[in-house]
Amino acid sequence: MKSRTAKGRYTVVGLVLTALSGAWWLLGVGAAATMLVHVAGGHAAGERSLTALNVLAQWAHLLAVGFWVGGFVWLLLGLRGSRDTDPETGNGLAASMRVERVPAGAGGPSPAPLATAVVAVPGHSDERVPAVQRFSRMATVALGVVVLTGLARALVEVRTWHGLVSTSFGRTLLIKLALVAGLIAIGAVNRFRIVPALRAGRAKVATLGSTVRAELALAIPIVVAAAVLSELPPAQYVNQPATRQQAPAAVTVSGNDFATSVKVELTATPGTVGANRFSAKVLDYDSGQPIPANRVSLTFTLPNRPDVGTSTLELKRAPDGRWQGQGILSIAGRWSITALVQRPGGGVTVPLRLEPRAAPGTSPQVKISRIPGQPTVYTIALQRGASLQAYLDPGKPGPNVLHLTYFAANGSEQPMFEVAAKATNPSGATDDLSLAKFSSGHYVSNLTLNPGRWSFAVDATSKEGDLTDARFEQVIQ
Repeated sequence: MKSRTAKGRYTVVGLVLTALSGAWWLLGVGAAATMLVHVAGGHAAGERSLTALNVLAQWAHLLAVGFWVGGFVWLLLGLRGSRDTDPETGNGLAASMRVERVPAGAGGPSPAPLATAVVAVPGHSDERVPAVQRFSRMATVALGVVVLTGLARALVEVRTWHGLVSTSFGRTLLIKLALVAGLIAIGAVNRFRIVPALRAGRAKVATLGSTVRAELALAIPIVVAAAVLSELPPAQYVNQPATRQQAPAAVTVSGNDFATSVKVELTATPGTVGANRFSAKVLDYDSGQPIPANRVSLTFTLPNRPDVGTSTLELKRAPDGRWQGQGILSIAGRWSITALVQRPGGGVTVPLRLEPRAAPGTSPQVKISRIPGQPTVYTIALQRGASLQAYLDPGKPGPNVLHLTYFAANGSEQPMFEVAAKATNPSGATDDLSLAKFSSGHYVSNLTLNPGRWSFAVDATSKEGDLTDARFEQVIQ
């Protein structure tokens, strides 16, 4: 009678679970759709190449984690209350029962009558064992998907060893990988030792419950690490000083006279604000060969600062044929230099434009904001608490718009007197950009970008007379 009561109770539970199965399916579909929405607004959707594949891989990764880690909870609930004895009768369940006909007695000339008896045979009759086997197979498949998609996404978001060990994203990923490795180790014990032992009747279901609780304890910090990773910029987008190009030790400019007969190449060393050594080569415009000159002088003016006076530097001829001299670039800005070349047949003037580079360690502070799916924004600190906000839209190969917006210390847009910008492409060629004034402190420029590292230099003069010198770089891919 007791066994019938227990059987009836299990039957009622089964009917209830069957009735709820449709609701569980709807809940699962809703969870999968929510995961897809989350992925579509995350790091995977911000990739500039193979976006659809990255989104699909990230979605499959989350679904597999849901099946794998979420299954621990249901398995643990199913194992709760499992016993190695019947809770009603106290009889052991560690052996299957088989009905056999056995002799009722012994002795006498005639065969003993047969009686019905229950004989224990090796094996495990707990109904949870087949469910454990099914979960073990499902977890193995889910784990394979988790590992493959996780590695694929890690390679895309980290890319270098430096990014793995030197960024917050990379270090958090290493912690997550260590936790996952521990989870895999426990899962392997379950899959290859405990489950076969349960099937053969050599282990208790309660043993599996202990290891499942250990797996769940590791799964919780893994989920936390994944949440932290979603809020950190991927390592590939974080500046890596080891790969930064070193600034040149000098600045070289060139120009020619109006008649294109003489070319002058002028080098300023170190090319920063302050004292510099100037070296000029006077060349034939067509052949590029050195030509004789009697005198070479340089006249310096700063068009953006009419209050800065004009200065002249006389160069002396060096044994190697160059003309050299010591001079000073007193302040930052785009200097206009006129080279006067006196030759036996007369003199010519060659206009040049030279802009001092920033001295090492004096570049303005640059704050970079990267949001997946949005342009990368550079905020550059300037004088008096002002700032320049610059970004390329869309920041991908092809046509782009460069936005430059100046802000005062109080956060309002700052009117500018003059703004000049130039771009250096991945091959090293530098071009002046044509800027259009969008508002009092907002300037835009249309340009076409090819893949690689681009450098941008922006010089401006505010209406208060402050000079600004801003630089930033962006890798277009």
